[in-house]
Amino acid sequence: MDVKYTGPDRRVCKRIKHQFITRFRIYPQKGTKQSHHWNIAIIRNLSAGGLLFNYDNNLAAGTLVEFKITLPFIIKPTHCLGIVCRTEPADKRFGHKLYRIATHFVELDGEKRKVINIRAEKYHSRKKRKKD
Repeated sequence: MDVKYTGPDRRVCKRIKHQFITRFRIYPQKGTKQSHHWNIAIIRNLSAGGLLFNYDNNLAAGTLVEFKITLPFIIKPTHCLGIVCRTEPADKRFGHKLYRIATHFVELDGEKRKVINIRAEKYHSRKKRKKD
């Protein structure tokens, strides 16, 4: 039996449910020479606190991820670090399995965080007006 949480939303930041492009890689650990290549993914939703994206590999909780996010309302790509807080299987697309990767930002410029938060608030107020 699959039981889903139906209680109140406990998120601190409002989310923008819109697809954006991000480049990301596993953040190289200090003291290692291991370099991870950059990947491209589609962001499913974004907030000032973190993001959810689809990827074809499972990333373990606690993995540190470096992002370069392209946003239409910020001129330069947003560079930040996030930590994977959960991974869950997503639907199969084009014959291969995808995972939904949820991350929490641990390093994001304060001004960019503020801009994302303002955009999320505007997104929700427009959505609410459409319902009314």
